[in-house]
Amino acid sequence: MPIQNEPEPNATATAQLIVGPEDLANSLPIEMGDAFPAVFATARMVALMEIAASRVLRPLLGPGELSVGVT
Repeated sequence: MPIQNEPEPNATATAQLIVGPEDLANSLPIEMGDAFPAVFATARMVALMEIAASRVLRPLLGPGELSVGVT
């Protein structure tokens, strides 16, 4: 019996962002002395991946359901 509400193999979705200064690693220092290059921040990249993944799952969700669990 197939599992219900599973994405199709090789399902894809996209998320796009026009990168601005606030999206760069050097805009995220938390403590004095933190130094990062002016490159796209990993945290922003992960957020885009999460958005794309949620878009793959959107058609499988019921009313009020989210693809990301929170407590």
